[in-house]
Amino acid sequence: MVALIVFAQIAATSPSPGVIRFNQLGYLPDAPKVAVYCALQPTEIQHFTVSDATGKTVLERRPIPGGAFGPCATA
Repeated sequence: MVALIVFAQIAATSPSPGVIRFNQLGYLPDAPKVAVYCALQPTEIQHFTVSDATGKTVLERRPIPGGAFGPCATA
């Protein structure tokens, strides 16, 4: 199993950072994973990368826009 670290390049409208939330419980190793970026202020994310434990980039994408989620603001 490869440990994944998610990094986001973020142009934030607020000095306070957001958090990345994902839940791997119940996922099969090759099943799709979903991560949600949450910030209290509106934030624009241009793209993100996923790196393995060695630092090698294994995925680079643009985010799919979403709406408000709990206390998180709409991007």
